Amino acid sequence: MPADAGAEPSDLGMADLGAADLGAADLGMAVERLKAAWVTGASATAQAPKAWGALAEDELATLALAGQALRVALRPAPPPLTDVPDLPRLALPPLPEALRPRFRRLIGTMKTPEHRLDVLGLMAARGYAAHPDDWMPVQSAAKTPALYAPWIDWLAQGKTTSGLVLSADTWDDFAPTARRACLQEMRERDPDAARALIEAK
Repeated sequence: MPADAGAEPSDLGMADLGAADLGAADLGMAVERLKAAWVTGASATAQAPKAWGALAEDELATLALAGQALRVALRPAPPPLTDVPDLPRLALPPLPEALRPRFRRLIGTMKTPEHRLDVLGLMAARGYAAHPDDWMPVQSAAKTPALYAPWIDWLAQGKTTSGLVLSADTWDDFAPTARRACLQEMRERDPDAARALIEAK
């Protein structure tokens, strides 16, 4: 796993590693030297940064410190926060709290989007909408009841996930409701990929 050239040092991580006097670039190069030694089958302990001192007492300890450096001291700088509008209110109120568990169980047992849309249409005819924590439409759902059009528009204009594909690397870029909607779509399109992604997270 190569060190991220655009990473920024974490003060806490550098202190924990005993390497507060090292910059991110120097620490990154040191970790690369350790990795090169391991790839060739050589010992890397002697090449550990001097700031690690007695902490790098053997190969296993050096490996643990290198992993800590990659995960903490060299973690990439987070992307800037982006303001997004609140989820719009729908024309109908959400399903009563007492009925939400039944709705979640019912939706969870349905194998096709068409069946879920039938339930949503029946609820709308009775004067209720789904709660956003229980169900969210996907941007490409053309047959979703018109009641949920504001939510589809809201998902489409979300700058934080627009153009992104849900994966282990982009997991944290998605809001919980958008992530749930993408997982639902993925389960219908590629159940094995959805299962692997859930297990990885």
